[in-house]
Amino acid sequence: MLVFLFEQTDNAGTMMRFVLLLILVPWPAFAQNIKAATLSDACKDALTVSSKSAKVTAAMKENARVCAGYVSGVLDANQLMKAAFLKTENYKTLSMFYCLPDGFTTQRAVELFVPWLEKNAKFREQAAANAIILALREAHPCH
Repeated sequence: MLVFLFEQTDNAGTMMRFVLLLILVPWPAFAQNIKAATLSDACKDALTVSSKSAKVTAAMKENARVCAGYVSGVLDANQLMKAAFLKTENYKTLSMFYCLPDGFTTQRAVELFVPWLEKNAKFREQAAANAIILALREAHPCH
């Protein structure tokens, strides 16, 4: 599939190459190597912080920020890629994505991701971004 994308020569193809470049360029090691299990632990703290039902520590607040930032980044990157594929009318590729309802929030993504990973433990050691996408695609597939 990537070979096909890089053979595009029109403006939409240029945009797609740019989006893929943004995604494929090495980012800081933490963002690249975070495992789904590690992110899930941070996101559990985020859910505790947002519920305001338990004592919250500074470490829990930091984990909540890490979780929110990471999940927001995945949501944003996926929306960019989806927009690029829609622009080129490459609809077959959309099955790789999820289609979120209006008003969908990072909080809701976290609420879906944490229990999904508990039910799908085989993905705990995969990249967190992959696990988030799989969880969201299961909950909100594109039709």
